[in-house]
Amino acid sequence: LIPITGFVMLAIINSFNLIDGIDGLASIVGIIIFSILGSLFFMLHMHLYLGISLVLIGSLLAFLRFNLSKDKKIFMGDTGSLVLGFMIAVLVVRLFAAPQAELRSLPFMLENLPLVILSVLVVPFFDTTRVFTVRLINKKNPFAPDRNHVHHILIDYFKFSHFKASIIIGIINLFFTAVFLMLSSILP
Repeated sequence: LIPITGFVMLAIINSFNLIDGIDGLASIVGIIIFSILGSLFFMLHMHLYLGISLVLIGSLLAFLRFNLSKDKKIFMGDTGSLVLGFMIAVLVVRLFAAPQAELRSLPFMLENLPLVILSVLVVPFFDTTRVFTVRLINKKNPFAPDRNHVHHILIDYFKFSHFKASIIIGIINLFFTAVFLMLSSILP
């Protein structure tokens, strides 16, 4: 179980790091992820983890103001995105480690918890899987940088600004989470 947990944590950390390619994206996606995880911890009465989620949301909101600024711009960088990815991974592992009696109080079936968590993490996981697959098909190193991420496609081909691309991807993340939550609550 420990090697699987380590692999899952590593996947979450690195996939979140890989979406930090444009201004605002990692912050907006992070705010969405921590909001949903915080809501789940609230329903489970796990107040410490709810508090951690709220602190991270507040930090990301404050950071977002400067990350999207024209004259006082700051960047998250690898250190910020790796720490956020680590915190997401820790909260996800803690959610899975909650007692089953408590998890049954969630508004969806317990068996669907992995799908709900996957829907929350759909943006980083989809983008990482897609980029690595395209690189391997093109016989390139899967870790070599390129402009093949979803956010770069929105900017390069559709001419969206960083902010618009980040908002669109955030809305997609919310949409998938809402659909999975709805389906998980009605389907066995």
